[in-house]
This record gives sequence, C-alpha cells and structure tokens, in this order.
Amino acid sequence: MIDECVAMAPGYTHTTGMPCGAPSAASAWVSPVSPNLLAQYADAPAAPLGRPAPDIVLTAANTEQVIGHVAAGPADIGFTEGPRRPAGPRSKVIGQDRLVEVVAPGHRWARRRAVSAAELAGAPLVSREGGSGTRDTLSAALAAQVPALSMSTTAAVRTAVLAAAAPAVISELAVAEDLAAGRLIEIAAPELDLRQVLRTIWDSNPQPPAGAARDLISHIP
Repeated sequence: MIDECVAMAPGYTHTTGMPCGAPSAASAWVSPVSPNLLAQYADAPAAPLGRPAPDIVLTAANTEQVIGHVAAGPADIGFTEGPRRPAGPRSKVIGQDRLVEVVAPGHRWARRRAVSAAELAGAPLVSREGGSGTRDTLSAALAAQVPALSMSTTAAVRTAVLAAAAPAVISELAVAEDLAAGRLIEIAAPELDLRQVLRTIWDSNPQPPAGAARDLISHIP
C-alpha cells in the first residue's frame, strides 16, 4: 500500500481493479504495465482476438475497498499489498516490498541509527488508514494497534513526513528517491519484519477473467 484503485476499460464487458497512485509500492510495479499493454495493441497488425485497445482509467481506493470491489463484481481484478493473502479471492504473487521507518532531517530521531519495536509502538506515527495493506503490515509486525495520524494516500503520508510532522512507516518503493536525495532518513527497526507481498487478486475462478484483465496481468514482469 497501499494506494489501490479501480481501472475501467471501456469496450470490455467488465472493469479491472488495481492499486495505483504515485508514489505507492504497487503502482511502482503496475503503473508502467498499462502503457506497455496499449503499445502492444497499437503496434500489432490487428487487435488481439479482434478486440480494440482498452481505455484504462484508474480510481483510487485502499486494499480493503479493492477486495470489496472484486468480491462484489464492479472490478474484475485487483492488486493489493500486505502481510498475508486476502481471504476469499484467488491471488497470485507479483512482487515484494518492505516498509521503512523514515524521518525528515530535522526530526529528533534523524541522528539515530535504529529504534526498538517498543519505541516505534509508542511513538505517534504518520500512517495509512485502517484497511490499507501498509497499515495492516505495520500492525501485524508490532502485534498492536498503531497510534497514528492516518492519511488516505501514500502521497499524503510522504508529504507529512517531509514536513517533519512525525516519523512514518511507508513503502520503500514510495520513498526511494527521497532517501537517495537525503530528503528523508531511514531509521532501522531491526526487531520488526516489515516485508509485504504484492498480489493480484480476482474472483473464485481458477483463472483471471478473459479480456483486458487477463491481458494486464500477463504483462506484469
């Protein structure tokens, strides 16, 4: 998380749900796929199976909402991130990510190399909201609810921590450029397992729905 979303593909019978919204872990994997898929349609002598190229529109939601969209039918597939496989839908692992604890250079923890799990559990953090894969991963690692200023998007979490509001635990993929440029500083939390798995999910059928949804999944590296 994750920012997640629903992608609509006019010209097809159904819609496609996926996480999106920069900068987020899942979008770092999935967002480049859509242009590549459209390019294949454009370069082909004829549209695959006689279908027109899809017009993919992304709408933001969190992991819990994406699972709900897939279960209820508005979305054919979804992409989620979190510590465990969602119960109910079929799923396929498409990547790995980890959460990192970060602070702005002006924060009082900026000179520290590491913090304990107890310190992190007791600190006011900036975090994604309940229902997001990121929040679930952090709560599972700490085995406790997290005292946090909740934000509805990964971009909002990043903005808040850059303003030195508080520490944040956020996707490494989402803040890789900030860490490299020194805008944020990573503080190790060696006692915690903050790895999370990126998955694509769909309904209870053995294979993802045919058409745009299956085409999109097939283009994920």
